[in-house]
This record gives sequence, structure tokens and C-alpha cells, in this order.
Amino acid sequence: MKLDFSTTVIFSNSDIEFDKPINFVFGKNGTGKSTITSLMNEQYGDSLDIRVFQGFDSIVGEDKKLNAVTLGEENTSINEQITDKEAEKENLILDIEKMSKEIREPENKKIKNVFSKLEDSNKEKKNKSKEIESFYTQSAATIAKDNRLVENARTYRKDTFKREISYANLLEQNDIEKNNSILKSEKKTVKTITFPKINFAKYQESVNEILDAKVESKIVLEELSDNPQKTNFAEKGMHIHNSGEKCSFCGNFVTEERLTILKKYFSADEVELLKKRILNGKEKIEALRNTISAIKVDTNDFYPDYLERVGVLNDNITVLVKDQVSFLEALLSALNEKEKNLFKEEVALNLDFPENFDDVISDYEEIVKLNNDFSNNLKAKQDEEMRALRLHEVKKIIDKFKLDSELVKLEALDRREAEAQSNFNVEVDKIRKENDKIGAIDNEISALKNKTKNTEKLAHNINNKLRYLVSFEMIRKKVDDQEFYETPIVKLS
Repeated sequence: MKLDFSTTVIFSNSDIEFDKPINFVFGKNGTGKSTITSLMNEQYGDSLDIRVFQGFDSIVGEDKKLNAVTLGEENTSINEQITDKEAEKENLILDIEKMSKEIREPENKKIKNVFSKLEDSNKEKKNKSKEIESFYTQSAATIAKDNRLVENARTYRKDTFKREISYANLLEQNDIEKNNSILKSEKKTVKTITFPKINFAKYQESVNEILDAKVESKIVLEELSDNPQKTNFAEKGMHIHNSGEKCSFCGNFVTEERLTILKKYFSADEVELLKKRILNGKEKIEALRNTISAIKVDTNDFYPDYLERVGVLNDNITVLVKDQVSFLEALLSALNEKEKNLFKEEVALNLDFPENFDDVISDYEEIVKLNNDFSNNLKAKQDEEMRALRLHEVKKIIDKFKLDSELVKLEALDRREAEAQSNFNVEVDKIRKENDKIGAIDNEISALKNKTKNTEKLAHNINNKLRYLVSFEMIRKKVDDQEFYETPIVKLS
């Protein structure tokens, strides 16, 4: 057998030839004995049955068990791989332990880790949320106690208060007073007002007819003829003097005969008829004047929503009444003057006619309809005004508490909690991934163990060889799919 040394630089010769049936190679460690056996196996292993024993290290591996060995060259290599995997697994376990400290409550409370930061953020958010919820509850109780704001206190709770926050709105002082007035209101019915429709031209025409009238007495008294002032003086004196009295003007005695003549003079049919016409005219005009003067819309009949319009309506009525009364007063004045001068024609009147109540009637009827409709729906309106007042109080309460600011704080705490939770989840995920690696390593170890060869036959041969040299045998065992062999502990004496 000739070995080629060209692949190595250990030897000075290029080859060596073994030409004896038995050849011994000996030398110190490191002189090339193992190299020769390896080259022999490489160059002739395919054609010859070459068996190389390089000591027990190549076929016996430690398995970290007392007196335990793994037999077989291939098994030893696999066992080394298993050992490396288990070392890698141990490192991962150490890493997991370090990472786990971040997601566990620290023993030292002063130390802040991912766990404590999450706990702190949870606690702060919970406290702020509890504070705000307590505010909602107390505020709802405050609203419920005021019977101006709620009809049934039992139905107004925290959730109701929270729903109304988005609708809360402050009212002006006059709106508050108006709403309170409506809440106290009872059902009202407007008293009907009849506005007279007056033909002022007709009235003036009738008065002018009276003014144009002139009476002629059937008894002629020369001293009174063609002198209305004397005539009026005589008529008044007739009524204030009795027979036998002295005249207040001339000092003469008033005789019965003189009084009889004057009575006949002033009691003529034409005079009486004109007097009656004047009296009737005055009575009609005075009655109309009194009716007009009394026209005014009673504000007590109307609800607060319409008082402003009623006020404007009354102002318009006042102006019309003033103009109409002034016109009628002028007619009365003319009739009074005529009454004093029955025997004289008066100048006809040519007055400006005042406006009638047509526009006022339209406004009045519209307001009355609105007011009556309001009255018919008073309950619904009171509910509406109660809600407006309640939302006003809700707005005052939330502004005093500065709810918007507190909700902003809660949102910030919520984001902080979410961030802390995310950081916590990241650490948990890291640990999960490391555990997944451990699981993968366990699977690899299991697969490596499944590759080990059955060493029972090898152990049997070894035991046969050792039977006359030692006092024990190797015992085959299997734990966790790993085959190994134990040798009993021998005590040397």
C-alpha cells in the first residue's frame, strides 16, 4: 500500500509504502501518526476494509449524567450539536428572565420599569375618569333637586346629564325671566275686543246739518230779534229766576207775565226739535268717544312670548284713539256752540278724517290666534322652556367645573395609557418570540435525538471485549428519546 503525501506538508517525503503484512507506526504525539491513518482511509477506504480507532473521544461523548456516555461516532457528533443547542437555549432563558423583569412588578418601588409605568398610567386614568364620572353624578343630582328644571326628579340621572352636555347653552337674563314666567303661567283666554268701524265723514255730515239749522220762534220779541247773544242770555235768565225776584242784571222785578212770554218763546216746536237733535248728536258722539277711549289690549291676557308685540299694538291703538277722540271732541265742541246759538247758523266743519282700526284689527287677530294656539299647547311650551332653563344650568355647571379642560386631560392620560400598554405588549411580544425560539430549539434537539443510531449492538461488543478486563458491564438506557449507557460506579479498595 502506497500513500500519497502531496496533500499535506507534514512529511518530508512525497509518499510512503507499506509492503509488509503487518506494519507498526510509532512516534511521539504530533509526528503524523493520526494523519497517516486519515490519509489511508481517504485514499483506500473505498476499496479496502479500513478501520480506524482514534481513541474513545471520537465515539464516547459526555452527556452531563453521572457515569453516562453516548456511544458511536455519529451519535457523539449529534450529542455535541445537542449540547450547543441546549447552551443556546440556556442563553435564551437568561434573556427571557431579564426581559421578564420589565413586565413584572419591581421589588424596589422606586424603580420604574414597563410594568410600573403601565400601572401608573392605568391608575392616573382611572382616577381622572372616576373624578369626571363623580362630577356627572353630583351634577345630575343638583339638577334633579330643582323642580323648575325637571318634572320628575327620578327620571333625571347621570346618563341624562351627559346626553344634554352637547346641547347646553347660556340664556340671556331677559330670556330666563321670560321662561320662568311661562313656567308659572296658567291657561289664558284673551278677552275679545270689538273695534268700531266708524264712518267719520257721516258723523261730520250729520253735525254740519245741525250746525246749518236755524229756528224761527212763532212769538216775536223785538228786544231779542236778530241778536243771538241776547236770546241766549234771556233763555239762561229764565231758568235761574222766579216770579217776583229781582233780575241779577238790571235789578228790576221779574214778573209772572214776563216769564210766561219767555217760556212760550223758547218752547216753540222748532226750538225743541233742534235741541233734541243736538242732544242726541252729543250723546251718540260721547258714547262713541267713551267706547274708543276705553279700547286697549290687556297685556295680562297674553303670554310673555307676545308681550312685546302687544306693546307695539297698544302704542298703535293709542295713536289711533287719540286722533279719533280728537275728531269727536271737535264735533262735540261744535254742537256745544250750536246749543248756545240755536237761532244762528254756524259755519260747517271741514275736519281731516282720522284713520280707522283696520290695520290694528289685523295685527290684533293674528296675535290673539298665536296666543290662543300657545295656550292650547301650553304644556308642550312649558316643557320646552323647562328644558331651555335646564340646559342653561347644565352649561353653568360644566363651565364652573371646566369640563372641557378635564376631558382634554383624560384624553392625554388615555394616550399615555395606550402608549404604556403598547410598550408592555412589545416586551411581552419579545418574550413570546424568544419562547418561540426555545420551542424551535427544543424541536431541533428532538430531531437531533431522533437521528442517533441504535448502539445496543456496539455496547454488546464492548461488553464482550471488556468482560475479562473489568468487573462491570455497560447498561443501555433511554431518557427523553436520548440513548445513553451507564457504567456502575466502582469503588477501588
